Amino acid sequence: MVVDVGSATISLVLAANPGTVRSAIVSIAGIAVSVTQPGLVPSINPAGIVNAASFASGSPLAPGSIATLYGSFLNIPLAMARSTPLPNNLAGLSIQFASGQRRPYSLSRVGR
Repeated sequence: MVVDVGSATISLVLAANPGTVRSAIVSIAGIAVSVTQPGLVPSINPAGIVNAASFASGSPLAPGSIATLYGSFLNIPLAMARSTPLPNNLAGLSIQFASGQRRPYSLSRVGR
């Protein structure tokens, strides 16, 4: 028996990845192909750092004030700090400034 080997086009459609990197091995006709989908890159929305009391954007924050951040921070579960001092890491998320300083925070939630 002679098998004619030719080329083919196969499309793999994946839903948008809302979280961390996903990978899989897809096997077609005995040929394994590795597929990797990059994860969401955490980012802060434009004007997404606001005063937590007034929610006013575009104004400088005073040192030591409380701020609210809006953006894409992966699909983390609802998490609240349960004690003081506030933690620098909550549900695997931490806030770090360009200076390398980590800052404590009290709440993280999806959809806000």
